[in-house]
Amino acid sequence: MVKRNKNIIILIALFLLISINSIIIAKADSGWDSSYDIGGSSWDYGSSWDSSSSWDSGSSWSGGYYTSSSTVNNPILTIVVALGFIALMIGVSYFSYKVNKKARGPKTIINNIKYEDLDDEKITAVISDFNKEEFKKQAFNIYKDIQTAWMNFDTNTIRNLTTDELYNMYSAQLTTLKVKKQQNIMKNIEYIDAKIVDVTNENDVYTIKVYLNVKCLDYVIDSKTKKTLRGKDDHRLNIEYLLTFVKSSSDDKKVENCPNCGAPVDINASATCPYCNSTLVKVSSDYVLSKKECIGQKME
Repeated sequence: MVKRNKNIIILIALFLLISINSIIIAKADSGWDSSYDIGGSSWDYGSSWDSSSSWDSGSSWSGGYYTSSSTVNNPILTIVVALGFIALMIGVSYFSYKVNKKARGPKTIINNIKYEDLDDEKITAVISDFNKEEFKKQAFNIYKDIQTAWMNFDTNTIRNLTTDELYNMYSAQLTTLKVKKQQNIMKNIEYIDAKIVDVTNENDVYTIKVYLNVKCLDYVIDSKTKKTLRGKDDHRLNIEYLLTFVKSSSDDKKVENCPNCGAPVDINASATCPYCNSTLVKVSSDYVLSKKECIGQKME
């Protein structure tokens, strides 16, 4: 009977954990890079453990069974049921604590793909004067500047280093972060490795995909108290990315289409679309980041 009850507790705990994991938000193309805990690093910090969760007074756990006339009219039975319910909750909570204790901190995401540099001939067939090693340094510097700007809520720098789609998304996420009075600290960023994995030229736009491996501190704090809310402020993460950079292959391209509404715009005349008011970022002779994907991470 004890073993059976233990199995029931474990099944309920696993059900709760699965429910929590079902709300994880993907990190691709977001400002968030790390999975800080078992719930993932969703940028709105939504969690199934808040007031809207199954633990509140509106949940099935406080349903009619425990307040039925059979229990109300029998005080002893009511006490027994109540004690049994409390014991069950303690067992579930204890098991969940044990699981969470092991999983607490950034998840390790295993990436088994081995990325290699694209052959020089394939690169120069698309961009004749391309310097592979110089671009790796440039890619890392753009990434580092964006991460530093993200940490400092510096949207002007982000605007200059990203495409309009990515900028608009980062800006919205930072606004939410400000409202929550929280800050994502990313510092001590160290370059480990980089590979040029793809180079194309389509519709007068050069696109370069880069595998980037860095080490850094990445955690979330309360912007007022400076208390660490998620992640670890004393352990670095080893993070792997796939970064996509773009630039116009024609330096004199002045008229472009707004990516939001499709209207033709003169991006040299205004940084905002006159039709839908979306922020515009020029794809110029300088490379900008168009996509950032976290593909692997582990804590040191």
